[in-house]
Amino acid sequence: MVWTTAYERNIELKTAVQNGVPMIVIDVPSTVFDSLVKSSSWIHDDEAWKTIVTSMPALQSAYSNQVREAVIKRKSEGHPFVMLYATREERMQLLSLT
Repeated sequence: MVWTTAYERNIELKTAVQNGVPMIVIDVPSTVFDSLVKSSSWIHDDEAWKTIVTSMPALQSAYSNQVREAVIKRKSEGHPFVMLYATREERMQLLSLT
């Protein structure tokens, strides 16, 4: 069962990479980036999102909503994954949207 699920996710990732995984470049503190990539629940769960927003600097509240909207847009376009790129640390992380 676990092997089947892992194999299916691998095929899904391979297909997504061949079709092009969209990249979203973000400028957030490392703690916020870690929260964004830890779980994708913040995309559809307002309570999870509020937790992330409160950890961002106050001046970035509008920016944080733009990040969320960009990810939601890619999900609505049918992308199963997005690549988040943190500019401050030059770090990338694949985020599953499914």
